Amino acid sequence: MSRSLAETPRGRPGLSAPGNRVAARALWLAIARLGSQALMVVFTGLVARRLGSAGLGEYAFLAPLLMVANTLSTFGTDTLVIRRLVSESDFSLLTSALVVQLGLSVLLIGLAFAWHAEGPAPSVEARAAWPAFALALLPLASYGVFSTALRAFERMAAYMWLNLGGAFLQTLGVALALRPASNVLTLAYLLLATQITAAVLGAWLCWSQIPGFRLPRRASWAAISSVIVAGWPLAALAVLMMLYQRLGVVML
Repeated sequence: MSRSLAETPRGRPGLSAPGNRVAARALWLAIARLGSQALMVVFTGLVARRLGSAGLGEYAFLAPLLMVANTLSTFGTDTLVIRRLVSESDFSLLTSALVVQLGLSVLLIGLAFAWHAEGPAPSVEARAAWPAFALALLPLASYGVFSTALRAFERMAAYMWLNLGGAFLQTLGVALALRPASNVLTLAYLLLATQITAAVLGAWLCWSQIPGFRLPRRASWAAISSVIVAGWPLAALAVLMMLYQRLGVVML
């Protein structure tokens, strides 16, 4: 009788090649998540040390708002793109997803500037910093598309380096550029610069790690509308989950 599992030299069943690949990908994802979380702990400690309790409170108010806005602007396209790229390998879908994300980001940035002009905020510094935080939605859209492409084509090692690189850049930026006399507005511009750098890193990893990778310059309205129609239920679910997780911090 033939054996379906490879055997080790001692005759015990070993992992098949697909099993090894799954284990390796899971390891890359685990390292990316644990490393990013560890760097975030260091980042938060540095922000608290540089800005003090008031500045940390302003950041804790604005950061969840940015996360909700980023989830809304992503519009469920990450899940949609992964599904379709795995089955179709159609790079034009990336352009459609990017157009949708950038369009929503511009709309949300406009709302952020309007809120800055009219609405309340914890302090004058926080009101000034919020538009700068919102501008990060533009590089975050590009970063999201490139990281989604890496996941769809199972370039998990590159995805790990992209996550760790982005977290390391913002932590290093705070450590080197943020001073005790700084405020949350300085932090907002610093994070904007690191997000732009991370988006460029994501583009380089996609072009270097995915054979034949390209980002078509144009997307048809039919393709964009199909992304919107297919993505809105995923977007609604993601935003509700994010609000459930972060609303307590914002309300506080």
